[in-house]
Amino acid sequence: MLNSTRGDIVGDCPRCGEHSIVDPQVLNALSQTTRGPDDVSVYVCSLCGTDEGMMEYFTKGCQPQSEWPIAKREYELPLFY
Repeated sequence: MLNSTRGDIVGDCPRCGEHSIVDPQVLNALSQTTRGPDDVSVYVCSLCGTDEGMMEYFTKGCQPQSEWPIAKREYELPLFY
């Protein structure tokens, strides 16, 4: 069996509201909307982090926090657990 370190669930993703934010923070994704030098770090679920990264790459931007929670991810990837 692989040594798995799944974190404790500490809340819902602020971007989608669907998936969980876990502790420790390194198991989540740092939102692309908080990459400025004076921004407060906001963590989102891994699926939202991937979605934001794809949006940044392909469309040169992602939804600002003022538009959260989002209705649907632009680049939904299948889940394999």
